[in-house]
Amino acid sequence: MAKPKKSVDDSVEIGSMERKIDFKQRKFKFSNKQKELLDICLNPDTKAIFIAGPAGSSKAQPLSEPILTPNGWVNMGDIKKGDLVMTPHGTPTEVEGVFPQGNKEVFKIEFNDGSFTHCCDDHLWLTQTNAERYNRKKVKGSRIKNEKIGQVRSLKEIRESLYVSGSTRLNHYIPITQPVQFEPKQHLIHPYLLGALIGDGGLTVGTRFTTADQEIVESFEKLLPNNHSIHPYKDQYAFSIIGENQKNLCWDEIKKMGLNTKSHLKFIPENYLIDSIENRISLLQGLMDTDGHTDSQKGRAIYTTTSQRLAFDVKELIESLGGVARITSFSPKFTHLGEKKIGKIAYRVNVSLPAHIIPFSLKRKVEKYKPLTKYLPARAIRSIELIGEEECQCIMVKDDSHLYLTRDYIVTHNTYMAIYAAINLLASKRELEMTYIRSIAESADKGIGSLPGDVNEKFLPFSIPLDDKLDEIITAPTAINMKKDGVIGVMPINFVRGSSWTNRVVVADESQNFSHKELVTLITRIGENAKLFVCGDLMQSDIRLSGFEEMIELFDDEDSKSKGIHVFKFGNEDIYRSEILRFIVAKLETLRKR
Repeated sequence: MAKPKKSVDDSVEIGSMERKIDFKQRKFKFSNKQKELLDICLNPDTKAIFIAGPAGSSKAQPLSEPILTPNGWVNMGDIKKGDLVMTPHGTPTEVEGVFPQGNKEVFKIEFNDGSFTHCCDDHLWLTQTNAERYNRKKVKGSRIKNEKIGQVRSLKEIRESLYVSGSTRLNHYIPITQPVQFEPKQHLIHPYLLGALIGDGGLTVGTRFTTADQEIVESFEKLLPNNHSIHPYKDQYAFSIIGENQKNLCWDEIKKMGLNTKSHLKFIPENYLIDSIENRISLLQGLMDTDGHTDSQKGRAIYTTTSQRLAFDVKELIESLGGVARITSFSPKFTHLGEKKIGKIAYRVNVSLPAHIIPFSLKRKVEKYKPLTKYLPARAIRSIELIGEEECQCIMVKDDSHLYLTRDYIVTHNTYMAIYAAINLLASKRELEMTYIRSIAESADKGIGSLPGDVNEKFLPFSIPLDDKLDEIITAPTAINMKKDGVIGVMPINFVRGSSWTNRVVVADESQNFSHKELVTLITRIGENAKLFVCGDLMQSDIRLSGFEEMIELFDDEDSKSKGIHVFKFGNEDIYRSEILRFIVAKLETLRKR
């Protein structure tokens, strides 16, 4: 007999290798409690084990990815425990943990408004699918909209369902942040004035601006610093800001900020972008009152500029207020002295804001503007592209949502042990096979019979977690061959009746979604030389009457243990690698016990 071989992480003894399986090298070691579970799983006397506890997770992003803090953008690699970052509620929250992840594959995620961010395949997102977004229910014979809240999904899950089935429609929408609440700043030049000067100001030789709107002139007169005034300098539409005793503080400030430049080089200074909501709305209204207009048909707001940098600054401003902005470019055409010419490339910023934020203050523009009431600002994931490997880390934040804001104000968020044990058992005994079982509770409105394909094709979307775990444990060719040869198979819980298992390891996943009757059917299938691993999380059931908790209570005694049926519980303190989930589970546990 071959010498006993240690598992790849050098933490658990397993039997002789009768079947060649190429394991991946893992860098972490199992905890003592995980080793205890593996010992029970691999024990020849164990017939069944109920494994209860929360799943582990991570939110890994490259060290170079910008994260929003109360003082502006900071690279992920510079985030430390105790720092504050901004949440989708628009408020700051404390970073409670920082967890280096080493080099990982990094993907570029692009949205339908042109914004993008970078993250890893296991990064968690709160997304709303097209079906959840446009769900309908029957009320008195009529079908009315019954929008469902989204679910937390890994990037890998999103990649595999990027489009609505059978179409090219985008399938995943992410939440939009609430207006971000930065601390207010004091400015020599009022935010509205700066916005208007960026829009209609000639700032290369002084603080001059042109306007035909008396309202704007009156706003300047009210908001100028003390001892400053405006005076016509060329005609009735051209004005200049003048200070007393030839001390023009506004001009000094413009030069200090570097705004004494030509129109195609204008921008918004960062200290005006990282400012209070009130000040940012004033800044936006100054910009829009001058260089903004409304779509004649729909009444939507549009900002136009020849400065690409300014266009992206306006986009950032809109996003910080809980909106979405899309940038397009065009080449304006005009006629000069009878000759047709093409002007500098110009940029249109199409603005979509929450209904309570009005981007104009100028009366004539406010009257034409139509706030969004039906189709609120939204972002859909348009493409996902692998761009290479980078050093990454994930962070735990204190806020209850456990979400934080990254580039472009984008909102981002223990079956493994059973499958690891099952693969080791397959390696030690050639005659063994493995079956992965899961509920299809996620599609309760549609029976599996209505889905296209044979049983394996129907069940494919629900076996993604198995593929994820196999990808962590064994090489891709090994996984493909084992599935192709029937060594590893999948089965929905409602196909279990009539089965009889011998020489088989059965891993039942998401068992909190099994009813009492389904669990009884499951555990009474055990035959000779068979093991059953039943995994579930008591706090994440998608059905009203789960049988998982009562089975845990029924078999959690010494009599069951003597017959080879065990109950193993992971607690809050046992969640591997993710301080985020420790916090989440502690919160949810207090709610469950009420």
